[in-house]
Amino acid sequence: DWLGRIQTVDYHDVKIKKKYAPTIPKRELDHSMHIVTTGKKKTVVKGFYAFRYLCWHLPALWIVAPFLHIPGIPAMGERVYSYVAANRKKCIDGACTI
Repeated sequence: DWLGRIQTVDYHDVKIKKKYAPTIPKRELDHSMHIVTTGKKKTVVKGFYAFRYLCWHLPALWIVAPFLHIPGIPAMGERVYSYVAANRKKCIDGACTI
């Protein structure tokens, strides 16, 4: 995050979860990435759509961001994201069997 626009938080910390994601069940937070926007109207974006949102805010991923809006890509992206999210805990010492 070269622009310093993103803050990552650990939802396992009760105080942090209460501050940033009080209404999001822990099982949902454990299942997929969530982005909570700041400002007057807070928006929650999760899963593939959170990744797509993130791509617009990280310069290194700007080149990928437009392609994630092509018809058909979101449906495929949701399936790929769900598969990776469901299998991410199979990683041991940085190596994954996915």
